[in-house]
Amino acid sequence: MLKPKKPASKPKKALPPPPPPPPQGNPFTYYVPKSATSLTVATKPTGSAAYKKPLGFIHANFKTTSVAPFGAKTTLAVHPVIDKQDVRRAAIEGGYGPQSMWTSHLAMSPAEAAELQRFLFSRLESVICCVQKDINDAWTILPFLRHVEASDKNLLSFTLGGIGTFLTAQNWLAAGGQQLGLCLHKSIYTKALIQFDSAKNKSPDYLIQSKKKHWHVFESKGGRSDDRGQRILEGLEQLDCQFAVGWRPSRLKPATTSVCVHTRVDANRRLEIMAVDPPENDLIEKDRPRQSLALIEGVCKLLLILKTIDQFRALTGIADTFAESDQDWTFERTKRFGELVVGIPTRYLRHEYGVRARVAIYLAADEAASDYPSKGNRQSFWSLVWEKMESLDLALPPHLQNDNAEREMDYSSIVNDIFRIFFDEGNRSFRERCAARLQMTQYWRPLWVTEVDKVQAVLAAEHTGVFTSGGMYIRHDENPTPARGNDESD
Repeated sequence: MLKPKKPASKPKKALPPPPPPPPQGNPFTYYVPKSATSLTVATKPTGSAAYKKPLGFIHANFKTTSVAPFGAKTTLAVHPVIDKQDVRRAAIEGGYGPQSMWTSHLAMSPAEAAELQRFLFSRLESVICCVQKDINDAWTILPFLRHVEASDKNLLSFTLGGIGTFLTAQNWLAAGGQQLGLCLHKSIYTKALIQFDSAKNKSPDYLIQSKKKHWHVFESKGGRSDDRGQRILEGLEQLDCQFAVGWRPSRLKPATTSVCVHTRVDANRRLEIMAVDPPENDLIEKDRPRQSLALIEGVCKLLLILKTIDQFRALTGIADTFAESDQDWTFERTKRFGELVVGIPTRYLRHEYGVRARVAIYLAADEAASDYPSKGNRQSFWSLVWEKMESLDLALPPHLQNDNAEREMDYSSIVNDIFRIFFDEGNRSFRERCAARLQMTQYWRPLWVTEVDKVQAVLAAEHTGVFTSGGMYIRHDENPTPARGNDESD
């Protein structure tokens, strides 16, 4: 019997090519207003229609951009590969600490301040352990996050939002031909405002000053993808002001840009950053409230120096100040953040008492002024300031108790002058006058880290590193050894 012929086989279809791999690094997307006609609506997304579909509202009123809307020099980095060192700097720079940490008592309690910083660093490390780099060199949230309690997720979103905002600020300024020079979180700059009423005034999360002395305002948000639009609209409302920023007594100038940054934090997904630049246009300026942020530079700079000292102690566990050292920089290893070498200008440590005393007296006067007249009369104001200043030297460590060169401040005269400023001259610009009486501006200038100092630090450390706004040197420790003052539990 003849076998039936097999039907001719059909030619195999070619398989479609595999999808291209995701780009290297984390995605950053930048938005600017589409047109002048939509500016008023986009600036004030307060209507119910805006919040029904917030991302749709943003996409309808804003467009993506590849260049910064100011002095564009290069394209914006849309998929940067973020170095671990930059993440560490962003984490340490971020405003993850409570605003209430800046008190007169804490300023003169270095051990307590260092312990607070140690706690804050531990909290930061718990956040950083939730992310790792994937095969495409992108920072990704680990899958276990889906099992974490809601309160811990909120902390994670808040902290990663601050890190994402700092990194965005670096990219944003670089695309406009600028470099980030100074990062002031609101926990610092609100203490240095000439006048501030938290009940009435809007205070953005960060004031960023470029090395060209231009100011930028940043609002930080973080959270899941499903509430991203809502959170961005909240940030845009926070930025619905004509911000004018500057050091007194110089004339305030409008902020170059105001940017809301949202960092998406979802389990088992890459961190994605979305930055929205709200409108700045003459057509709407008349409809927007004006927010003046007049800053006392001496207060900001001494707070940053004090923060740097406290962070150095927290990272290294070192109690003495190396006052006898003839080196310009003091370097130590620490096991925190996966093995770091950190450095601090030795002159910060030599003049620690002078920094602490001026900050503490300034804050004591400000605290007394805030309590008056709700807590008494003229005499009670004087007594309150005096009691705070008498207690400044309590519980000081030995190295500060013996710092006689810096302890020649006439507290009695200072209290009398603060009393006169508040009552005889009126309390207008009280903060500014107190700072002037304490010579805070004259004190920070010779201490502040310059670009020459940074070059010297790199040469002394024999490695490149990054620097915080307060002047602390940071780099990954390539040859870790047991860190002085630290134990394995750190």
